[in-house]
Amino acid sequence: MNTDRGGDAFDIPILRRAYDLYRTFHGLRGIVSKADRYTLWQRVENLILDVKE
Repeated sequence: MNTDRGGDAFDIPILRRAYDLYRTFHGLRGIVSKADRYTLWQRVENLILDVKE
């Protein structure tokens, strides 16, 4: 990333939005039933993490 002006990775808008999406998604994890959490939920979480990479 561009470190010559003292910024960090979150100065890039797409990375900030991906981080915010994951943080929101992770916060909702507690309200999802266990059966869904370990099937569809895990697939969506992996997809979000792939986008962040």
